[in-house]
Amino acid sequence: MTTAVADRSKLATAIVVGSIGAALACQHVPITQITVFDQSWVAFAVLRGLRLFAEIPSASVSVGIALIISVGVLAIRRKSTQERIDRGGTGESREHASHIGTTEPFLQQFADDAAQIGGDL
Repeated sequence: MTTAVADRSKLATAIVVGSIGAALACQHVPITQITVFDQSWVAFAVLRGLRLFAEIPSASVSVGIALIISVGVLAIRRKSTQERIDRGGTGESREHASHIGTTEPFLQQFADDAAQIGGDL
């Protein structure tokens, strides 16, 4: 296998793994938390431009990055506050909070679907 083909294969694998990870995240975490961190690519693009091309970000870009970081911090703080509330709340809230960040419900549903498809053949 040539180097170019190997590099493309690695890139394709990374894209597939990233896509599956994003899909799992969307199923187990509120979308409002995901979208904040999805916008972090802006900050990384600016850092790459600064390092590779010595580009200095404009004031509007700096303000945008500051807003993205601020909303990310607020999302994390809100989640930790919500988890504290859920621990003292009803059993339903605690049950829901225990599934956030785990893949168990997804994997169980996948196994059930696979068994049903296998049984239908």
